[in-house]
Amino acid sequence: MGYYSYTKRSETIIFPSGISAIFSLRGEFYGGDLTINKLSKIVFKKSMEPFNRVKLEEEEYVLLKAIIYSHMVTNGLSQNGQKILLAEAEKYCGILLKVLQNNYGPIPGARRYTELLQLIEFCFNCAKYHSLQLNYIAFVHDRGQFHNVMAKALADLCLRGNVKLPELEQL
Repeated sequence: MGYYSYTKRSETIIFPSGISAIFSLRGEFYGGDLTINKLSKIVFKKSMEPFNRVKLEEEEYVLLKAIIYSHMVTNGLSQNGQKILLAEAEKYCGILLKVLQNNYGPIPGARRYTELLQLIEFCFNCAKYHSLQLNYIAFVHDRGQFHNVMAKALADLCLRGNVKLPELEQL
């Protein structure tokens, strides 16, 4: 949603309807909760700063998305599955570097590549804050309600903690 919001020149994460995501947790029900307000500001407002600064091209966005998705490892993934995802991530990183060097030149392209890899790291950090926010809502603010309105698989994905991958160290 960061890239979409950037293309709409928004300072905050927005939905396709044009409504700012930060307002989704500011109604009567959540409005007075300082923790939710603080996390919403980080997740929905501060997360836009790097997107607006980097000014992604669509081609860069698609490759970054492929790199991020190839890093979406979860518990229970086989060692072979982990190897496949790692190979895909490396492939897309190589493609991104070549595209950037073709578009900007060897040294400026490498600089842009570094900048975009930092954006990926930032996205993973934002995901941690979003997970923290969802966990706070599920287990502190709306205890018992969160799981009643969301499919179990989606709730598990949103609320998962650190993924344990001891097999990854063996690769």
